[in-house]
Parts: sequence; structure tokens; C-alpha cells
Amino acid sequence: MKRISVFSAFILTATILVAVIAPLGVIAAEPCGDLPSTVTMSYVANKTTAYLTTTISGDGVLNGTYEGWCVDLNNQAVFNTSHNAKVICSYDTEADNYVAHPENLDSVNWMLNRDFRGETGTNGTFTWQDVQVAIWRLLQDPTYSGSDPTGRNLDRVGEIVALALVDGDGFMPGTGDLCVIILVPLNGEEEVTSQISIITWSLPGGGEGCTPGYWKNNWDKWEGVSWEPTGYSGGDLFSAVFGRTIEVTVGRRVITNPTLFQALNAQGGGINALARHAVAALLNAASPDVDYDYSVAAVKSMVQGALPDGDIDGVKGDLADANEAGCPIDMHGNPIVVALI
Repeated sequence: MKRISVFSAFILTATILVAVIAPLGVIAAEPCGDLPSTVTMSYVANKTTAYLTTTISGDGVLNGTYEGWCVDLNNQAVFNTSHNAKVICSYDTEADNYVAHPENLDSVNWMLNRDFRGETGTNGTFTWQDVQVAIWRLLQDPTYSGSDPTGRNLDRVGEIVALALVDGDGFMPGTGDLCVIILVPLNGEEEVTSQISIITWSLPGGGEGCTPGYWKNNWDKWEGVSWEPTGYSGGDLFSAVFGRTIEVTVGRRVITNPTLFQALNAQGGGINALARHAVAALLNAASPDVDYDYSVAAVKSMVQGALPDGDIDGVKGDLADANEAGCPIDMHGNPIVVALI
């Protein structure tokens, strides 16, 4: 079984050792973090950015709306219905009971953190349909070639699967990364009552973040010196980065398809506020100098889940909390040193 590599086993051993020597009251979390055992969930067909849209309630930790993916070709999905679902971390051996090929769950974790959607491979631009079929091939049926979902390209699917099996072998999510969580709808007799699916959960990060104002001023007045290590530019289009076309208000102008810098200058609440904090979150996550709460993939996933008709204010609030945690770099991009007295 290849789910845990030698390197990953070393990391897990180190985590256990840290837990042993940590002060009393400090509890080491499993790879997915501290999760509830069950939640109330419902899902509907998404088929715009992912296969499903999954809503979780009944638990304060996971409550919210997520992009969901099917891992189950055997059970029919019962949509628009509340299900009592078992929650399983994809690195838990209990996943073996519900996934045909659990040895590939590390590769699926890597693939969803990598987020191929919108990127170009040797066979064209990867789509959410390609990602869904890749998940089925990795976890359910390696030879799946059905027509569902419409729009998948089997050459692109093969490209994703090949990369995931090699580069994702032994992958273990870390701070700010996404961790795959399996949701299994069950009745009182522990029988599966609807399609088994997965969502991704962002692991807690390091508690640092720079505000939208910091990133706006750094681009405008300091030649974007702090932007350089992130790989992003103020001239990059919001739609190209996040896969969503939006309108923002800057002064008296309404700008369709803004750049990242224009999004940082958006004024007002709603989508404008989300746009500001989405760009700041992206830059914080991409900066090697900021220990941010979310990964780049997690930020993109959150924003994509909120736009156009999701929980815009909720996602904005989560990103704002992370962006206002405290900026560790000055306007020159240098670490801020706190003198100890």
C-alpha cells in the first residue's frame, strides 16, 4: 500500500513526538485536522466548477458550502435532501471501507491542491470534467471512460492521472494546504443511502497576513517589491487567476473584468469587499515571507465557491480575518524584526 511514503511516515512520527513533549492540553491533530465524526449534509449538481455543490450544517467546524466531487459510481445521488453523513479523513484507514482504491488518496489530495482547472496541458485546457473523471479513475475504476460528465477529454484525464500518480505519491498536506474529506451518507443501520463524495478542507495556518491596503500600496508606491516573490502582478486579470469574471466599483467607475490591482481598489461591500480580500489572500498565500492561514489552492477554491451566488459575505469574512492577522513584512518586502526587551 502506497498511501504513506517513508518521508510521510517520518513526518507523522515527528508529529507524534512533538505531541508527546508538548505541554498538557495541546492535542496533535490528524492530517486533516480535528474533525467531527458526523455532520448533516446535502448536495446538488454543480457542473460549472465541480461535479457537486455540498452544504454542511450541524457542526461549527465544517459548516459551509463546498465544491464537491463524486467518488462513487455505484450509488445514486439523492439531491436536495438532508443526509446524516460520516466524516472520514482521507488519510484515515477507515477510508478503505468506502473507497475502492484508497492507496491513491494521496494522489487525489495532491491533484486537488494542484488544481488543474483552467491550466493548459499537452491536450488543451483542463476542465472540472477532466478532474472528476480523474478522481473516478484514481479511486473507483482505473478504466472508466463513460460519457459522464459531458465535456471530459480522456487524453487530458490520462495526463492528470499520470502526473498525480507520480508527483502525488506520498503527498501529505501541510499548513494552509487542502485536505480531502470523505462524506458517507448513512442510515441508522450504517447502510450507504446516497452517493459517497469528497470535499476539501483547508488546514489551519501560521497566523500571519497582510491587508488589502498593504498590497495595494506596495504595488502603487513601492514598485510591487513584495509582489515579486508571489509570481503575481497587479496587471494580472482577476478572471485569469480565479476563474470568475466580476464587476467592481472603483471611484465612480464600474470595471468589468478588473486586474488584481483594480480589485484591491474596489470600494464597498459585497463582491467589492470579497474582491479586495481575495487578492490580498492570494498574495499572502503565495508569498514565501508570510505564514498564511490558507494555501493558494484553498484561496482560489473559497473564492470560486463564493462567486457568483455563494456565501460571498461569509468567505469575505474568513479571508478578512486571515488578512488582518498581522503582516510580517515591511513595504520594502523585508521581515519586520520585533525587538525583545
